Amino acid sequence: MFSKEFNFGFKTLRLISLIIVIIGLVFIFASKFIGIFSIRVAAIGLIVFSLINFNFSTAFAINYEKLLSILGIVGGILVFIFPGLAMFLIGIGLMVFAVPIIYKAIKKRDFSDIITFSIAIIAFCFAVYCIINGKAAISTVVKLIGIILAIIGCIFFYRSIDLEKSTNSFMNDIKNGVDEYKFTSAEEIEEE
Repeated sequence: MFSKEFNFGFKTLRLISLIIVIIGLVFIFASKFIGIFSIRVAAIGLIVFSLINFNFSTAFAINYEKLLSILGIVGGILVFIFPGLAMFLIGIGLMVFAVPIIYKAIKKRDFSDIITFSIAIIAFCFAVYCIINGKAAISTVVKLIGIILAIIGCIFFYRSIDLEKSTNSFMNDIKNGVDEYKFTSAEEIEEE
C-alpha cells in the first residue's frame, strides 16, 4: 500500500523504516539532551521573532504590542537559561485549559462528553507533573515521541516485508500462468 502510493522500492521502504527506528531509539536514549536542545532552539526562535516584531512595529505599534514584544524577549531569555521553566509554563497553560472543564463537569454532574472530560483529566495530571518536575517532563515527552517513532518504524518494516512477499507471490503466479479466477468453460459458472 505505502509503496504503491509513493512508488518506493522495497529496499527504500526498509531503509526509511530503519532510519525511523534509529531516530526513535536516539530520542529514547538521549531524551534529556534532545529535550533541552529543542527547548533552547524554540527559545532562540521566540527571541528572534520578538526582536523582529519589536523592530518593525515600533513606529506603528501601541504600547501594548511593544510590551508583548519585550515580554517575549525576556521570556525567551529566561527559557533559554532555564529550560525547565518552559514546561512549568506549559503546565500552567494546561491547568488553565483543564480545570474549567473538570469543574463544569463535576458541578453540573454532566459526564456526557466523556472524551473531553478524559482529555481534561489527562491534561490536568500532566500539568501537575510539568509544574512539579519540569526537566523530567521534557525527558518524558521526548521519550514518548521516541517510542512512537520506533513503533512506526517497526510497522513500516514489517509492512514492507509483507508487501514484498505478496507482490512476489502474485508475480510468480502470473509468470507460471496460475490464475485461480480464470474460467475454462461456461459450465463452471452454471455449476456454482
